[in-house]
Amino acid sequence: MKLLRIILVVFAVSATVARGDGLAMRTNDIPIVSWMGWSSNVRELRLERITNDGDWFRLWHEHTGSVGERPYINFTKYMVVAIFIPGESKAGYGIFAGSIYETAESITLEYGAAGYIAPTGPPKTLYGMFLLPTSAKRLLVKPYSGSSFSKIKMSEHIFPAIEENK
Repeated sequence: MKLLRIILVVFAVSATVARGDGLAMRTNDIPIVSWMGWSSNVRELRLERITNDGDWFRLWHEHTGSVGERPYINFTKYMVVAIFIPGESKAGYGIFAGSIYETAESITLEYGAAGYIAPTGPPKTLYGMFLLPTSAKRLLVKPYSGSSFSKIKMSEHIFPAIEENK
């Protein structure tokens, strides 16, 4: 069985999370956990918002190649934003949240790629998965302007408010 490499990053209140009005978000409004790395089994460029356990099971299975346990998420309170960028040479550690902020209309997640030289071998798929509070606002996901990683291939994406999907 392939060794699963996942690093859990716990965000503190002092992380680069701010509201559009400049006030810090409440502790329960920031991502509790993120998963990031450079060895996902997802092989295509992808950005997803996961809002239910069935989709989470499908994504986790594809990402890890295993049907085993996956992290439990209470989807009545949280959603997952997953970003996969394949074939990014051997540089890069994973996708990180550069900033997360909220305005009256939306929540914005800006992402970048943390870098270092990965072990030898074929190019890998960089990934980042972020736990965010479920919100009735639209979700804007875009590359972080402060990232020094220049090969991010995805542009801005807007997910409609969850009520609009029903």
